[in-house]
Amino acid sequence: MAQIRSTDWMRHIPKLLRAGAVLVIISIFLPASHNFQSAMGYDLMELIWYFGLYFVTISGGGISESDTDFIDIEEYLTWGIAAIVLFIFAFILMVAAASKEKRKKDHKITAATGLLGGILAFIGLAVYYGGLKEEIPGWWSIADPSVGFYLPIIGGILGILGAIASGYAYSLERGGTLSTYQPQPVYQPQPVDQPQPVDQPTTGAQVIDQSQQEKPMFCKKCGKKLVGDFCQECGAKAEL
Repeated sequence: MAQIRSTDWMRHIPKLLRAGAVLVIISIFLPASHNFQSAMGYDLMELIWYFGLYFVTISGGGISESDTDFIDIEEYLTWGIAAIVLFIFAFILMVAAASKEKRKKDHKITAATGLLGGILAFIGLAVYYGGLKEEIPGWWSIADPSVGFYLPIIGGILGILGAIASGYAYSLERGGTLSTYQPQPVYQPQPVDQPQPVDQPTTGAQVIDQSQQEKPMFCKKCGKKLVGDFCQECGAKAEL
C-alpha cells in the first residue's frame, strides 16, 4: 500500500512563484549597472537603468554636480530593452503559475509555466550582459552589475524552485501518494432539551380541595359547610 503524504508544504509553492515574479519586475526600476570612481580628489558615481536612464554625480574640490538624462547609445538601449521584455514575460509566467497552483490546477502545467518564467529571467540577464560585452567591449571594464542585475537572479531561482516543487507534487499525485485527508469539523456539543416537568398524580385530598375551591360542599350528616376533609361541626369525614 502506498504511503500517504501530507500536502501542507504545497501551500508554499505559490509564495515562491509570486516572490520570484515580484523581484524580477522590481529589477526593471532599479539600476542595472553602476560606476564608482575616485581620482585626483574627485568622486564619481554613475547609475544606469535597463531602459537607458542614468544618474551621475561628481563631488570633490569644493564642487558637487549631478545630472540625470537618458543614454543615446543605440547598442545599450537595444540590449537593455530586450532584457526588459524578457523580464516582463518572466513576470507574467510566474504570476500565472502561482495563480494556477493556488487554485489547485494541473501541477504539470504549473511546473512548466513557472520553470519557463524562471529561465526567462536568466535569459534576460544573459542578453543584457552578453549584448553589452559584445557591442560595447569596454562597458564592463568601467561598469559593474548593480542591484537591478542581481534581483532577477534571485527571482529566477525562486521561480525554478517553485516549478520543481510543483513538478514533485505532480509526480506524487500520479503515484497516488498525496494525502486526501480532509480535516473533520470540530465536534460542538448540542444543547440537550431539558425534560419537561411531569404532572404529579393528584391525591384524593387535593381533588377534594380543588373541588371545594370550585363549589362549596356540605356535610351529609349535619348540613354544615365543609372546610377541609372533616366537618367542623360533627366531625364526620367529608364524602364525595
